[in-house]
Amino acid sequence: AQGRIALLPLEHPEIVEALHAAYFEAGSGLVETASFSASTRDLGSEDLAYRVNLEAARAARRAEARICRPAGRKGLVAGSMGPGEAPPSLGASSYSELKASYLPQARGLADGGADLAIIETCQDPLQIKAAISALRSPRGGRGLPFIVSATVDERGRMLTGTGIEALVAILAPYKPLAIGLNCSGGPDELESALATLARVSPFPLCFMPNAGLPCTEGGCTTYPFGPEIFASKVSAMVKKFGIQIVGGCCGTAPGHIAALKKVLDAQRTWAADAAPRLPRRQAPKAKPALASLYEPVPIGPEFFSIGERANSAGSAAFAALVDAEDFEAMAQKALAQEGTGASAIDLHLSRPGRDEAEDLSRLASLLAPRAKAALSLDSSDPAALAKALPFVGGRAILNSASLEDAEKARAVFSLAAEFGAAVICLALDEKGPAKTSEDKVRICRNLYDMALGEFGLSPEDLFFDPLTFTVAAGADGAATIAAIAEVKKACPGSFAILGVGNISYGLPRKVRATTTSLFLQAAAAAGLDAAILDTGGIPKPSAIPPALRAAALTALGLPGGDTEAQDKLGPLLEYAAAQETSPAPAACTAGTAGTAGTAGAAGAAGAAGAAATLESTLAAALSRGDQKAAEKFALALLEAKGHEALMESVTTSMAESGRLWAEGAISLPLVLRSAEAARKALTPLAEMKAQTSKGKVVMATVKGDLHDIGKNIVAAILACSGWEVVDLGTDVSTDRILEAARHEGVAAVGLSGLLTRSLGEMKKTCAALNREGLDRLVLCGGAAVDPRYVVRELEPQHPGLVLSCKDAFEAARVLGAVGDRPKATEPLVSPPQVPESRSRKASASGSAIAIPGGPAYRLAETGAMEPQPLDFHALVGALNEKWLFSTLWAYRGEELSKAKDELLKLLGEIEPILRPALVYGHFPCRLVSEGRLLIGDPEKGLKSSVEMVFPREKDGLRRSISDYFHPVLDMMPIFAATVGREISDRALGLKESGNYEEYWKLHGLGSALAEAAARLAHERIEKEIRDAGGPAKTRRYSFGFPACPGTEYQRAVLDLLGAARIGLEVTSGHQLVPEHSITAFVVPRKDAAYFDA
Repeated sequence: AQGRIALLPLEHPEIVEALHAAYFEAGSGLVETASFSASTRDLGSEDLAYRVNLEAARAARRAEARICRPAGRKGLVAGSMGPGEAPPSLGASSYSELKASYLPQARGLADGGADLAIIETCQDPLQIKAAISALRSPRGGRGLPFIVSATVDERGRMLTGTGIEALVAILAPYKPLAIGLNCSGGPDELESALATLARVSPFPLCFMPNAGLPCTEGGCTTYPFGPEIFASKVSAMVKKFGIQIVGGCCGTAPGHIAALKKVLDAQRTWAADAAPRLPRRQAPKAKPALASLYEPVPIGPEFFSIGERANSAGSAAFAALVDAEDFEAMAQKALAQEGTGASAIDLHLSRPGRDEAEDLSRLASLLAPRAKAALSLDSSDPAALAKALPFVGGRAILNSASLEDAEKARAVFSLAAEFGAAVICLALDEKGPAKTSEDKVRICRNLYDMALGEFGLSPEDLFFDPLTFTVAAGADGAATIAAIAEVKKACPGSFAILGVGNISYGLPRKVRATTTSLFLQAAAAAGLDAAILDTGGIPKPSAIPPALRAAALTALGLPGGDTEAQDKLGPLLEYAAAQETSPAPAACTAGTAGTAGTAGAAGAAGAAGAAATLESTLAAALSRGDQKAAEKFALALLEAKGHEALMESVTTSMAESGRLWAEGAISLPLVLRSAEAARKALTPLAEMKAQTSKGKVVMATVKGDLHDIGKNIVAAILACSGWEVVDLGTDVSTDRILEAARHEGVAAVGLSGLLTRSLGEMKKTCAALNREGLDRLVLCGGAAVDPRYVVRELEPQHPGLVLSCKDAFEAARVLGAVGDRPKATEPLVSPPQVPESRSRKASASGSAIAIPGGPAYRLAETGAMEPQPLDFHALVGALNEKWLFSTLWAYRGEELSKAKDELLKLLGEIEPILRPALVYGHFPCRLVSEGRLLIGDPEKGLKSSVEMVFPREKDGLRRSISDYFHPVLDMMPIFAATVGREISDRALGLKESGNYEEYWKLHGLGSALAEAAARLAHERIEKEIRDAGGPAKTRRYSFGFPACPGTEYQRAVLDLLGAARIGLEVTSGHQLVPEHSITAFVVPRKDAAYFDA
């Protein structure tokens, strides 16, 4: 039945039309066609894809005619185009495959009457480019306008690691109707990403969140937000961010849209022309930029530098690498320019007797997922550019177009339009390079008109190069600089660029870099926006000796030199000759910096330095994904220290990659490249598998599910973390999984599923493992897996041995927690060795709390910290005045108007006697049994630590705070804060003297200040948790409150913290002294909640 849903427009058009009609009746002004999964790749046939999309658009069109037109309103039909399951930037497909898959879909939507298309739930910029190209193609959508809507993770990044700012830069040349966000999560989860989009996008905003985060019950996916809550949350964002197109994604029914429209109608203002309007968003001005796959690379206001060292025509060393087909070394040489300030990297690989298109595409495919800089694809052959561009997910620049061959220029501009690239345009025509200013302007203007008029490019897409000639041949540098302003005036809105190194071509090496530097300085002052240059080999003008400066400026014909000199080049050549017999100044030798050293693994080793350890050089190679260097250093480490040292080094490096990925510091493609290098590093251990393997892990996508990207990523990470992975593939039956799990040494079974129905297969497999007595840990992951479902439905089938893992690194951490056992071949049958699911305890109790495997965060230093005083002004700043005035002082009505003055007076009186202080620590802990946590002092070990009992709810969700902690190892922050004994003593004196009103106010203020101290403590701890990779938000709980351990634990907590150091003690009745003090613990989980138990 699931497989027929995509065919509904063909098989049951009446159902599809009725659904569209229901949304139009609810107030929708736009509906999406039932074609999200109806590309050729999805359906397996071009003809079927065309017919499904044709009928999908027609069904929506009929619903619009039946509902909207009689009511006198226009309804829009948007053709929905989904991302598919094969992101090309991750190597799962190619740009050309996706474009071909989208063409029949786009044609069907256009022929069926769609007003526009919406490319939604986008995960990869290359996939978006393929869909746009299909929509623009005469064989596809024939220019159908479109909206682009991305889906992002909790870091605000797409699956490929692309950030919001980069996405806007990549899409800006295509001029979409709107850019937006959909799916991913509910309104709350998407707010941060939406705020970023609103800040940077010059296009209208589109927002279609889910009805909250999905949960699974009885194999069915449900969403928590009903129509009213959804409408309230989304309408607030419409008002806050000025969203122009708003709706719902997963879990939103016509009722949600009706409720949202009702709230939005109430928010509208009425203009003088009686037209209802929502507040308009002040969109930011478009900022020109190129982009890597991950981040934008702004063009201006800072100078834009394009590194030239990856050029076979300008670097003999690089040309040798091309001839040797050492693409990894080429990539390393190119990437090295990022460290010298290159905003983009120019790639020129033309060599006699070689296939330039193949070479350029291979290098582009290596660099696109690794480079932080943008890519400049440099070739005079449009075919080479056409073969390389489909690998570049970011926004590239093409070098170059000229009128030497007008048809080639048209081919380059056509590629720029298709792939959203910028173009460098040369002042060159069939007669050769333009020499005069008039010719430079004429040629550039003709290229400008061609690009804008024939191909729809914008001025900011174009960089004009008036061409630089060497002063060694008598060229006038001043004339070249003068042409910059003239060309920019003739081509308004565009940029000026020069290959500045050409100015010094043919000069003695001693003076080349200096001459280039001074020319660049003058050109930038005259309006030059960008340059192609050796970013690491140009000295600063201020570092150039005066005599050399004067000689170079004379040669260039620039102010500061001898403008009357007959032989302008003479002084510079004389200076160079004089330097041949003496050491060259540092400023003058920098010109060769880009060519020094040996590329590849040897270069990496040299850069590491003689003092570097083998482990660190291997780690560096793994982090950059350098397979050749990783293999070299792994062999050296194996010979020097043995297989255990090699395995530990690789495992540690991959764990660091996981940490960086979780923090958003690196992208998934880079993680995968590191994993590939790690597998290469472990190749020497292949024959020693029995000695080096931590054990076997069986991986499978369950029966009925053909999706395998996530499983493959997990398999790659586990393999390079020391586990032997037995990958059964996709659509795997329970019987096959059982057969594989029976083998000796299998430690765990990984089950993957993207479809909701896959959960039923997972449940069947878990039950079968338990029935067969196979005590294997089961890790469940994939888009369909809801941790709460794992707790309620899966874990009881195989008690204590089922966990949900949100990603590959969490799976590696969970397995790592159980991998430290005497023999890797021993199956995991002993409960202490197994990271029991949080839900094992919950299965008996019915708790709905589920947490991922492994600790919430990790710190190098744990235990109690040194006591710290708290600043008085910070304490006052954290004071909750509303709580103080209304609750503690119980002021009402007119009394509240004088409360602030009384507070300030009291604060002034007690400031000298306050002694606010804090002591806190991060303590290892673990769940040892039902509701019991063991919290440890790392100096003494867990065995001599505090055991606390946490109560459980008797009804409802049956939760316990202990459910938030992991049974193998976790972290619990605990603190004690006080404002000192003196304020209590003064309040007691007021009471004993009969001054009850003043006593009441001072006592209340003491309590409010203690709470403020606790708030400061929590904020400090929360920051440290975030810095250590933990969640951004946590919950604070105090002893004796509902769901918390009783106050009888106060003494043990004070001992654990060493709280006597800040004057804290506890009475025989478990009360804190001084009175205005607070102890609390923090639950470092983002979904922690307050409840009674």
